Amino acid sequence: MFSGFGNPKDDQYLYDIETETFTHVPLSINRSSCAFDSDIDCETRNDCVEYCASATNGACPGPSADKSEYSCVSDVSTPDPFCSGHTHWVDGNPIVQGGNATGSSGGGGPRSAWRLVDETWSFEGLLSPFFGRWYPSLTTMGDGRIILHGGDFVNNSITIWDFAAGTSQQRTAHPIDQLAAGKFFYPFTFQMTDGRLFVGGQEGAGAFFRDGWIFDPATLQYDGPFTSAIPGGSAVMYEPDQVMKSGGCSSASSRCIPTDATQVIDVSIPEPEWAEKCPMPQQRHFQTLTLLPDGTVLMTGGNSEGNGDSNATFYCREPSGVFTNVECDDAGDCCASVDGGSGGGCNETCEEWDNTFYATRSAALWWPWTGHWFEFGEQVHERMYHSTAILVPDGRVLTAGNGQRSQLVNQTEVEFFSPPYKFWGPAPEIEVAPDNADYDSTIAVDVSMNGEMAPPRRSVG
Repeated sequence: MFSGFGNPKDDQYLYDIETETFTHVPLSINRSSCAFDSDIDCETRNDCVEYCASATNGACPGPSADKSEYSCVSDVSTPDPFCSGHTHWVDGNPIVQGGNATGSSGGGGPRSAWRLVDETWSFEGLLSPFFGRWYPSLTTMGDGRIILHGGDFVNNSITIWDFAAGTSQQRTAHPIDQLAAGKFFYPFTFQMTDGRLFVGGQEGAGAFFRDGWIFDPATLQYDGPFTSAIPGGSAVMYEPDQVMKSGGCSSASSRCIPTDATQVIDVSIPEPEWAEKCPMPQQRHFQTLTLLPDGTVLMTGGNSEGNGDSNATFYCREPSGVFTNVECDDAGDCCASVDGGSGGGCNETCEEWDNTFYATRSAALWWPWTGHWFEFGEQVHERMYHSTAILVPDGRVLTAGNGQRSQLVNQTEVEFFSPPYKFWGPAPEIEVAPDNADYDSTIAVDVSMNGEMAPPRRSVG
């Protein structure tokens, strides 16, 4: 399922891998909202009263307002899921929570969750009682509960949602002051084999975004931090309790230079520590890491500098295409910066910042048994901010998205990457496997090896 291809908030699509076609499934649902603000979801009038009692919101009626202004009104509406969080429940159907209610941060985002079943959306209840979530992460746990983590500048709560029972539990503070203020956007979250949740940081400026934490749903407490030198980028759990992350920028500037660093951590030991591995082929941030069925990790997309600009900023540009850090109104500003205004001339031009020049289009494969990266071919389209990648059933990786930000192109086409194992011959086939399995249990799977397989892992130096 893809969301936010264009400006309309009802731009949600299902993509059929076999037919390579999109089906429009707009998020139009029966829902209820508070009479004083249609962005505030509710189930009863008391939800509206409690919201105003716990949040500073200019839309809330004053103390002398008529009680009818707090009413919960039913209607058919289209919430905006842009910048929402996604996960799949145990039945395989996608669940979406949060998004963009205000067009900015600071409490914005729907408080509800929705589930997509057979091309039909359903309202699943209020998951964040008092604040919307904007850029949250959702993690489906082994027992079927869903943990909502991060999102927005003001929401510091963690929600543990028992979807089957229809109940939720809140933890209302993070041990780091900055994170307690809610500055946690799309944190990297992974379930551990012991049922706890590892939070491996996020993409963001500042040291407090880099470290790792372990959250225990049973006690609602954190262990950590586990200090990391990587300021974000992307992360993946490549084996049980083994996490790798790479790239990211340590500056909030739109001209930030990302790192090429790679680190891993084993969270199964009592005192885990991040360990350095071989650097990526290029400096990147906003790349996507995808775990492949042979145990390797594919990196796609990202950019080697910048992330667009909130304004139409012009910089001096060298003949090679590289932008300098000198802002300009015309080429005269660039020449003055080069020859000190002596009139000696220069070849620089004054151009609007072009973020696509710094797109990292090549794919790279990470070999976890040695910690090395191997670079492959390039994509046709840039895949930077608001891009994604996902493993599809035939073993290829679908890449999509990019845009919805000043000076970035909204890419609506998808591309496929075929990993090396696609060229080894026919894929192995599963002959016998159980229909169900308990979490953290061992199962037996019979596989027929019809094709010429890759060399054993132990033979790779």
